[in-house]
Amino acid sequence: MPYESPHQLESEIQELERRLAERRQALSEQQEVLHEKEVIREYVGEKMAEAAPPPAPTPQAAPAPSAATPTEEEAAKVQELVDVAFLKGLPRAISAVKATHNARLIDAFHDALADHLYNDLVTRGKLKPM
Repeated sequence: MPYESPHQLESEIQELERRLAERRQALSEQQEVLHEKEVIREYVGEKMAEAAPPPAPTPQAAPAPSAATPTEEEAAKVQELVDVAFLKGLPRAISAVKATHNARLIDAFHDALADHLYNDLVTRGKLKPM
């Protein structure tokens, strides 16, 4: 489902900012430091875990095992999915990536989305760059 208003993306980003603030407070009380980027990765991971599991793969749809580095085609697909997350909503992008049943693509999407969100928050002045 696309974002019904431009404010939905802002709402998700505000939720992420709120979680970052909560985590900073909790960690400062424990005298520990957790990097904001890790909090963002956890947030994206939680959103992915909340999404309904995709239908079971058909035997011909199962990806072949391969190297850990995504191919150029997979990298392009990851960027496309990150764009979908920001334009049409995180749930739609998560559903699309899970439907591929490609663990490497799912992992690459998770990393790329977390990086993109981190960079967006730095650009907005909500986080200090590393």
